[in-house]
Amino acid sequence: MWANGKRVVFGYQMSGQLVGIVPTLDGLPLSLDVVARGDTVAVFLPRREFLEAVRRYPSLSLGMLALMARRARLDYERIEMLSLNTMRAIIAKMLLFLSREALSRSEGRVAVPFKISQEDIAGLLGVTRQNVNKEINWFIREGILARQYRGVSVVDPERLIDAAGAEEPLSEAAQATLFAPPSEAYRTSD
Repeated sequence: MWANGKRVVFGYQMSGQLVGIVPTLDGLPLSLDVVARGDTVAVFLPRREFLEAVRRYPSLSLGMLALMARRARLDYERIEMLSLNTMRAIIAKMLLFLSREALSRSEGRVAVPFKISQEDIAGLLGVTRQNVNKEINWFIREGILARQYRGVSVVDPERLIDAAGAEEPLSEAAQATLFAPPSEAYRTSD
């Protein structure tokens, strides 16, 4: 939350993902708030115990480096996405990213895996809810998305992918980073 009351959402973590890695590594306080959006089981690993585990099992360091590199890649893709695309393409890419795992397992309609409001989407993108509302309504009119309680469903993934690449076509690397489901190596830590 900014001092002026504006809410910014940095991201959503899915089941099994790690939060608070940077403070665990550098020993400084967490620089953002973490809020659970449903039933949640959290496990706290104190920094001292984590560092001891890394000393005992150096392969943990390689896993952490891979995780940090993956997250840096996602941040680069987000910066590129926000810089080079229209609001419609940005929203399409974000919805594809949030739904990537469910889309990879399904042939039909897929609900975004958690309830996400237009205000939440606006907070993720740093734009107004009105801008998000305009684009979501366009996707619904076109039959690409369907409205559901506090969220949307992807009805036509192919057309959503087309909308995502309409302004600035996606490179193969960007598609792999944004839309591919997490690999087994990242499933519990992506």
